[in-house]
Amino acid sequence: MLGQRVVLAVEVRRFKCANAGCPRRTFAENIHALAGRHQRRTRSQARALHALGHALGGEAAARLANALGLRTSADTVLRELRRAPGRKRKTRPRVVGIDDWAIARGHQYGTIIVDLERREPIEVFAGREATAVAAWMRAHPSIEIVARDRAGAYSEAVDIALPAAKQVSDRWHLLCNLRDNVEGLLYRLGPQLCQAAQLVEVGGVTLCRQGLPSRSSLRSWQRLSDQRRATRLALYERVMALRSLGGTMKGIGRELSINPRTVRKFVTAGAFPERAPKARGPTPLDPHRS
Repeated sequence: MLGQRVVLAVEVRRFKCANAGCPRRTFAENIHALAGRHQRRTRSQARALHALGHALGGEAAARLANALGLRTSADTVLRELRRAPGRKRKTRPRVVGIDDWAIARGHQYGTIIVDLERREPIEVFAGREATAVAAWMRAHPSIEIVARDRAGAYSEAVDIALPAAKQVSDRWHLLCNLRDNVEGLLYRLGPQLCQAAQLVEVGGVTLCRQGLPSRSSLRSWQRLSDQRRATRLALYERVMALRSLGGTMKGIGRELSINPRTVRKFVTAGAFPERAPKARGPTPLDPHRS
């Protein structure tokens, strides 16, 4: 009722059975149109909680339901989802996609399996080991095609449980791996690309960068950028000097108080990695520049 919590006090009639041989002594009036057996919420409220839980999940749905006057908890919302008749039907997936997801990044991971023909998740469980995945695959022998990433655990699980199934690399991971490799290549060749850009030949004429502004004519943000580059260059030289003395990635990071990932980037770059200039995004003035 317009966001207010409403409690219905329902009074039902109870009848006695006059047949002495009947195992039931009393009968209660049927109110199934309002609520199911042993239920403390109406069918309309149960449908509302099911819709909220399906759209938002347990915790978020419970918060919104309480704001709408449907006092409930996240566990109750999840119970309503499990009671839905759509969950009880057994599916026989044929084409599935499998990937891992982070419960606590760097510490604990889970596995999600999606029916790619119906476009909906069909299983989520903790762990991404080959034994757990293989056990699930054995319980679903109808699977014919498995789309996965390039990790070895899922490939091994499919080979063990369903050796006849066809394995394919999914499109997202292929594009992601391509992007990462191209990005790493450009990161390592940054200094060489900057040098090549200073000497460009167009139509047989060599164009050299001349007339560069002097430091005194630079703007404040340009001078700040140069100072930051000099600081990074000095840090890069210290990292490479310690690395030449046999220092480890973690040891260099502890000594210089920087992240070991930064040390790894410097070491694997091959030369001082220049930062790429930031691309100018769209502005409200773009339609009027002409």
